[in-house]
Amino acid sequence: MGIAILAASAAIGGVVIGRFWDTRVESVRWKRDQRAAGYRALAEQFQLVCEVLRAMALTNPSTAKYGARVDDVRQNGYQGWDSAYTAVWLYGSPDVVAVASSLDAEMTRLFYRVCEQHFDVSGWQRERIAAREAFESYIFAIRREIRLPQVDARFFSYVHEPPSSSPKKKYRSVLRRVIN
Repeated sequence: MGIAILAASAAIGGVVIGRFWDTRVESVRWKRDQRAAGYRALAEQFQLVCEVLRAMALTNPSTAKYGARVDDVRQNGYQGWDSAYTAVWLYGSPDVVAVASSLDAEMTRLFYRVCEQHFDVSGWQRERIAAREAFESYIFAIRREIRLPQVDARFFSYVHEPPSSSPKKKYRSVLRRVIN
């Protein structure tokens, strides 16, 4: 009888410990998934918002199209960004949140610059450098957090200068040298 009670107690204890462990593991996994989804969403929104700002920056401000673009950006352009940024604040590590805050400040600064001034292509390329560098810092902070090795490359190949010649021509000449 004593052995049966001991076996039953061990079984109940095993179920309780197993359930506790399962809950803990699931909670850690859920937090990790939320963090990764928030990080990814902000990266995706960076690309979308940059494209909207580029379209605004290159549109002549004296046209009706420009006014409509500004209104659209003010009403709809930052909803996805704000949601993703909030997710990073809720689930992100302190280091990534700090870098995301710098990225948000650069994107806000870029928005106001685009509202103040019309840019040609080379002016736009120069104006967006700080935002692109802030984005790269964001990516590098995430890589550090998830213990991926740092890469000795830039996310944006022409961060400081637009390409001087067509990339196709450049790569063709490199290919010719490799083949010959």
